[in-house]
Amino acid sequence: MLQSVWGLPIVCYLFLGGLAGGLGSCSALAVICAGASAGRSVRLCAWLSFACVAVGTCFLLLDLGKPLRAMGPAIFMHADSWISRGVWIISAFAVVALVFLLLVSRMSSSILARIFVGYRRVRDALIAGVAWALLVCGCLLGLYTGFLLGGSVGVPFWQSPLLPPLFLASSLGAGMAVFGMSLALVERGLPGRLKRFFANASLAVTIAEGACLLFLVGLSWDSSDPAVHGAAETLLFGRNATVFWFCSVVPGYALALPLGLLSRRERLRAVASVLQTAECLCVLMGMFALRWCIVFSGLLVSA
Repeated sequence: MLQSVWGLPIVCYLFLGGLAGGLGSCSALAVICAGASAGRSVRLCAWLSFACVAVGTCFLLLDLGKPLRAMGPAIFMHADSWISRGVWIISAFAVVALVFLLLVSRMSSSILARIFVGYRRVRDALIAGVAWALLVCGCLLGLYTGFLLGGSVGVPFWQSPLLPPLFLASSLGAGMAVFGMSLALVERGLPGRLKRFFANASLAVTIAEGACLLFLVGLSWDSSDPAVHGAAETLLFGRNATVFWFCSVVPGYALALPLGLLSRRERLRAVASVLQTAECLCVLMGMFALRWCIVFSGLLVSA
């Protein structure tokens, strides 16, 4: 797939698709860890996940020009095309996310209970099974946003095997940041151990994301390929350097990490929701800027 003219729509898709995968995975993890009794945060993030994948898919179709161009590879099952694989991954995620949303929603659960006799007896098992499926699909969607760039021809900077795990870690980190904010703002019933689990997992994922980014930039800088080295130079010191440092690195790491740590301190519990909201906004800003920089740095110095 040759893409030398990708623009803002694909950046928006990479952002929204990754965020959808992260939110879906976090919702599924909460249900797996806390059971079907998981509360409003799960339902909120499930709604946001489905909305993000729907809007993100619209941006992807907009970038491709015509919907039939996007659906064509999947219809003819070109297994070597990441667009084809992506259609199946996005479709599977959307279906599983919708089923999960219907199962955890109180209104739809009440309707299902009236329609299907014995639904309440199997509801918890159904939710657990769908949660595992959503976790897998969410991680695949996060990885796919990296493989989509890697499958492009003519942009060597995107061919790094570090790009999919970087985007996966970024997606999970953003999902956990939004989920953590929702825990602070709307949740009262989830156990403290679950909140601590997500706080620790968020810290670990952010560190993993930073390590992937460091290795990606470092290896690209030392690359013998002029296009790869040039993209890294553009990212660090060139046209995209301001966006990279002040819109991605500073908010996504330098501010988000201390904000997350401060929000856990007992003495700051009164302002924990404010700190977690600020952390979430910083992470989302860094996530979008990271994808912007990687896309346009690669395109500026393509083969």
